[in-house]
Amino acid sequence: MKLGEEEIEIFVIFDEKNEKMKVTPPFSLYELSLSIKSVLQILDDIHIQIWNSEADLFFDLKNIKEVKMKSRLKITTSSFWGMQVDDRWSKEGGAIKFEKLCIFESNKIIDEPLYNKFYDILMKLGLQETQKLKVAFAIHNITLKRGFEEHRNVLFSRQLGSPEEFKSQSWKIKSGFELRSFFLDNLNDYINEFNWNDGNKVIFFHFLSQHLNSQ
Repeated sequence: MKLGEEEIEIFVIFDEKNEKMKVTPPFSLYELSLSIKSVLQILDDIHIQIWNSEADLFFDLKNIKEVKMKSRLKITTSSFWGMQVDDRWSKEGGAIKFEKLCIFESNKIIDEPLYNKFYDILMKLGLQETQKLKVAFAIHNITLKRGFEEHRNVLFSRQLGSPEEFKSQSWKIKSGFELRSFFLDNLNDYINEFNWNDGNKVIFFHFLSQHLNSQ
């Protein structure tokens, strides 16, 4: 802490709960976001609003200098995988139910925002022959999504509790070290392609998970 700098106390509103936090200026909006996510154990991206007493409203926080002692911040989360299910989606499945929406068919984009996410994933994975696509569907399975989020939260809690366990290099003395190292290097390259990934939140595609477990 530099001379003259003091901690300031702020109030953070998230999920209908109020939390007190102490932060030490100077800090950037990005650093504040990381601190809030760490304290509240939020894994998704966050959006910050600050209370304006004159207008009696919350406004988007754009200037970090607005954050002062006793400031009230409102936090909402956002996710790359967020979908708004409406009456266009068909209900599918038996024991495992889900909603399905055709987003591309016969060289025609039906839902542009969802198709753009799908196209972005294809490009980052190096699958660029999109002219071969005939049809593409978006799948919304709330049970699977919640199960994944719970599993992710468990892993995140374990990582916070035992960080050294997650830094273990014991795999380097097991058989197939070269192949494991090659796979992890390539997996890391894929992870870094997605700017919504960070050290606390890594999306693990199912086919990659299967390949790693088979080694």
